[in-house]
Amino acid sequence: DIRVPILPTRATGGNVDIVMGSVITITDSQIADGIGFAAGAMRHWRLTDGISISTGGMLTYNSFEFRPSGASNRQMAVVEQSAASVPFIENINTRRSLDFLAIDVPLNMNFHLGESSAGTFRMSVGLSSLIYLQQNYRDETQSFIGRNEFNVDTGAEEFVLRTSMSESSGSTTGPTRYDWARILNMSVGYSFPGRNRNLALEIYLKYPLGTLTEREISMAMSGVTLRYGMGR
Repeated sequence: DIRVPILPTRATGGNVDIVMGSVITITDSQIADGIGFAAGAMRHWRLTDGISISTGGMLTYNSFEFRPSGASNRQMAVVEQSAASVPFIENINTRRSLDFLAIDVPLNMNFHLGESSAGTFRMSVGLSSLIYLQQNYRDETQSFIGRNEFNVDTGAEEFVLRTSMSESSGSTTGPTRYDWARILNMSVGYSFPGRNRNLALEIYLKYPLGTLTEREISMAMSGVTLRYGMGR
């Protein structure tokens, strides 16, 4: 996840941020149902008064489900195809769900955007790698079978469309999948003024640079985090 450290002007060493926040998933051009969370620690080092680098580890749990794009159009096309009375078999993936537990290892560059009595603003960009500890998935598929069948009542063949639902699921445990530097991190953050300067709120976006998880899903993640800076 993306952390934007608040850097005191006189600091010379690295400081640690305790971070927690929410995770929502965007995939197939839609916001997926479900929500996750992330918590961990980030350590940062100042390069100049306005620039720092940070890294650490975030334990991330994400659970979501979505309807693959184009599923509804394919279902309508099947109904239209059945009107032509041409035999066919069509399997349509109607819903996919996934939950995973992973360690997010980011490497970010952080920039000081300005400071006033109203607070301090920062932005951050970088890359993240995911080490998966647990993955569970479930896919729902609707099957359409259109064929000619003999009708004993009429004594003639008729075209019949039959449908059925099926489900497949699976899970993996342990670090069997690593997605190295496949996520682009971006965030903007605001730290509170005065005595609350150790607290900061951030809005982040994690954009995929490739497919993720064992299911090879292209998904972005976003959310809001709260950070508490230690060693200020």
